[in-house]
Amino acid sequence: MSHEVFRREYVDHMLVKRLHPNAMLPQRAHDTDAGLDVFALDGAMIKSHSDELLRTGFAMSLPKGWCAIVKEKSGRATKQKLTIGACVIDCDYRGEVLIHLFNNGDKHVVIGAGEKITQLLIVPVWSGNPFEVDELDETERGEGRMGSTGLRVVQPPAQKIDPEMEAKIKDAVKHVVHKRKGKTSTMHTNFYVCDQCGQRNSSWHCPKCDGKVVDETD
Repeated sequence: MSHEVFRREYVDHMLVKRLHPNAMLPQRAHDTDAGLDVFALDGAMIKSHSDELLRTGFAMSLPKGWCAIVKEKSGRATKQKLTIGACVIDCDYRGEVLIHLFNNGDKHVVIGAGEKITQLLIVPVWSGNPFEVDELDETERGEGRMGSTGLRVVQPPAQKIDPEMEAKIKDAVKHVVHKRKGKTSTMHTNFYVCDQCGQRNSSWHCPKCDGKVVDETD
């Protein structure tokens, strides 16, 4: 398979190239994690109130219209006071991913090779262009700057879901696809028929005519 054919077939995938045999590629600890864990290629010491650029040993290619945001690991940030410097990786960057870490604490931090250091969030990017105008639309906030809403608010009562709606939502999906340790369960979604237009939907509410769905089918 040629490189171009490969890229067209996997255009919506994150492609990763190992640049060093000891490099650990990004991975999620859990399927539901927002971020992909990133690992240090080499051991390093980040001195107190100093910063270091850490190697990862891999490069990557993201689909056009996406970018990677480097974010702190919660444990590193809260316990070791490590925060991120440079944090945006564009989709067309093909060099080694380097992690810029600041040690804001009073103690030196030692990082071992192969340890988790940060996480990558893969997010969509708006690719439009700004246009100059004479006036902007008015909003309720207006020109209110930092702290304009105050520090304390009166919290409104929490909205509670209707019991009938909750029961229908729970009944809609019987099984969830979950791939862990080579085991895969199946997904089965009930279908509902709108009593107004006859549209068959996977939701209890018909998006076509805003009608109420009453009949359930297999």
